Amino acid sequence: GKAPFVGHSIEEIRSAQKSNALPVEQLDAARVPSRLKSLLKSMLAFEPAARPGIQELATSLRRCSAREIALEIAHVLFIDVVGYSKLSINEQQATVDELTQIVRSGEQFQKADAADGLIKIPSGDGMALVFYTSPEAPVRCAIEISRALKDHPSLRVRMGIHSGPASGVVDVTGRANLTGAGLNIANRVMECGDAGHILLSKHVAEDLEEFEEW
Repeated sequence: GKAPFVGHSIEEIRSAQKSNALPVEQLDAARVPSRLKSLLKSMLAFEPAARPGIQELATSLRRCSAREIALEIAHVLFIDVVGYSKLSINEQQATVDELTQIVRSGEQFQKADAADGLIKIPSGDGMALVFYTSPEAPVRCAIEISRALKDHPSLRVRMGIHSGPASGVVDVTGRANLTGAGLNIANRVMECGDAGHILLSKHVAEDLEEFEEW
């Protein structure tokens, strides 16, 4: 909300810049995580050569975002295209694109995404949607997808849902990703089903029993 260096003249401003006394009190007041604070300081370096390049910056941001994600309970919807491996390369891409469009058009997806409570992870033959809103969110999303699929009879999809721990990691490509029992069990639950199935883990089923609607 203010210039990093101030002065009554150009000479005073240049002198303040060269002193490298960065005004980082805003970062402390906002409780910016230490990794991100160090990165921001490097971006404010007086000498351009000391600032990170775009590739280095992108990698550092991914590491910051993934490492700052604490181990927490995630509500996971795993979606898989049945018979994906039997499709041609072109058919595989078209099928995933069709499924992605259906998923993104759903109300639950858009609501969670707008609230910054959703992480989307592609899985080759489908995707995992990780909700941080409520245990009902992935179930409602799965029902919306199932209804939309009635207009796409050639798209054979199965889904699995589980709530469990998930944490951030940086994968071999340097990208931020998620791992944990929440995702693993949702995937196993899904693999027990066939086209048209929405399967819930016992844990999710017991959680939903607490809501009168279910």
